[in-house]
Amino acid sequence: MRREALAKEPTREVLAAYAHCRGVTRRSHSSFAAAFWMFPRAKRRALHAIYAFCRLADDIADDPAIRGNRGLLLERWRDELAAAYDGKAVHPVGIALGDAVARFDLPRKTFEDLLLGVESDLQLSNADDMFAAWKFSNPWFGTIRGRVGYTMNNVMLYATFGLAYGGATIETGGLSESNTHVGWAAGGGMEVGLTPNWSAKAEYLFVDLSNQHYVLFGNTGFESNLLRLGVNYRF
Repeated sequence: MRREALAKEPTREVLAAYAHCRGVTRRSHSSFAAAFWMFPRAKRRALHAIYAFCRLADDIADDPAIRGNRGLLLERWRDELAAAYDGKAVHPVGIALGDAVARFDLPRKTFEDLLLGVESDLQLSNADDMFAAWKFSNPWFGTIRGRVGYTMNNVMLYATFGLAYGGATIETGGLSESNTHVGWAAGGGMEVGLTPNWSAKAEYLFVDLSNQHYVLFGNTGFESNLLRLGVNYRF
């Protein structure tokens, strides 16, 4: 099957999809992508498709310019991945990726693990508050953070700090307005190794989403105090 795919020339639609992916790659100005030129044309096209898929998945998670329900957008991107493997993709990146995975027998789980990592960076929230006639809500947020810590055997105590971003909505008198906020997050926690792959974590996080202007209200931002418990699995 793979030999047949390698021998078959891409259709016009697929070539246009590859061109779209090449454009996504070039616009990213990534130094990593600059090395693609050394590969044969078919592999170079496949690398452009893979890069574009990963680039757009990452943008869903942390590009402040993207508005809307990021969880829903990520789920749609997961559906596009499934369609690419079934030969039914409709997005140019999905069409190109579908051709690439057929030609080079790329494992589906690798892309699913990537989306799982992106999804873990997004948090749904039901936080809301009222002030006079205005209702404020923060339906989702995400963070990009580093952490430093001290390890004792299988226990790590750490501090964390980084970028925060999230969506907010203000409602009043039957009208609503939404914005994307960018700010910062900081906190600390403890992670305990249970097995070579599994660990448990307790973490406190303060999130400050800086002011944005709303026609319905004026300037406002959002602050949250979070206590989170969870488990991690390392692939």
